[in-house]
Amino acid sequence: MVGNMEKRISILFLYLKSFDATGGIEKVNRTLLRALFDIYQEQKARILAASPYETKPDERYFPNIFFRGYRGKRWRFMLDMLWQNWNTDVLFVGHINLAPAAWLLRKRYPRMRTVVMTHGIEVWSPLRGFKLLLLKQADRIIAVSRFTAEKLISVQGLSPEKITVLPNCLDPFFKFPNTFSKPDYLLQRYGLQPGQPVLLTISRLNAREGYKGYDKVLACLPELLADYPNLQYILAGKSDEKEHRRLTNIIRELGLESCVHLPGFLPDAELSDHYLLADVFVMPSKKEGFGLVFIEALAHGVPVVAGNADGSAEALQNGRLGLLIDPDDPAAIAGAIRQTLQRPGDPAARQKAVAESFNYPDYKTRLWKLLSI
Repeated sequence: MVGNMEKRISILFLYLKSFDATGGIEKVNRTLLRALFDIYQEQKARILAASPYETKPDERYFPNIFFRGYRGKRWRFMLDMLWQNWNTDVLFVGHINLAPAAWLLRKRYPRMRTVVMTHGIEVWSPLRGFKLLLLKQADRIIAVSRFTAEKLISVQGLSPEKITVLPNCLDPFFKFPNTFSKPDYLLQRYGLQPGQPVLLTISRLNAREGYKGYDKVLACLPELLADYPNLQYILAGKSDEKEHRRLTNIIRELGLESCVHLPGFLPDAELSDHYLLADVFVMPSKKEGFGLVFIEALAHGVPVVAGNADGSAEALQNGRLGLLIDPDDPAAIAGAIRQTLQRPGDPAARQKAVAESFNYPDYKTRLWKLLSI
């Protein structure tokens, strides 16, 4: 521990959203905020976090006293970035979309060392302007997967030496279930029997994205129903109107009304129970930077089927923790689901493996090492 306040480095963390929205990047930001607060409590650094959109943090993760939220007033955020007298050693940029603000800070305070977090598809296509400039000038770039790191090298032309892979981890407050039984209230809600096989996908259902692969799961259900006539599929997540209409049309055309459930957004209080309800978590996505939902499912003991064409493979440790398939091959998806239902394996072993591989204490230690170099 560093006991002398003057010897601590000062870290300014800029991020988009964490507590006012729900999604993979928002969950990563919560973990980063908690890690920074823990680093502060260990007397290693002074910290400050700022978001152009949020109002206040959840103080379990980060104290309000070290936080500045601009409630969507981006102009105010940008002016503060420019004119505040920042006493900062490390500028930690949580998303490439904050590049203009980061550029202003670097311009005004050139002594700041810059670390940039990259999550996935936001850096997989060629960038220009402030975004590319930020990546080129950054002292260190963190990628959540080797897949994203390779995109940074091949697409953005960055040097491999400045990129470090830091896989995401389970939430610092994640509670591992000690039983894997299906919750009675959800069995009743969905009209299920305890032994009835259930597939689960949790995702944003967004017409603009179209890469999560849940429509491929729907396409292979008729084949699976021939072997498992009482199979049920819960496709959960907030949807826009266009995507909800598309999905209901697919379900109707395939005659799946009796076996597919679209419950919409799942509140945090029910998220864990929905994982426990599932026999297989399946999401054959093609553009996951990492895929936090996969390790969350595994932490609940649920076997996982994922795509092999993106960062999903690293969340499953290249097949050690689950089955990887071609996300464009419905037959492969159906085969992997069938195989998992036939040989589900040991939920406690899955939970133990993911806890060892993606735990918060190791993540925090590695993050501090990256920020303090």
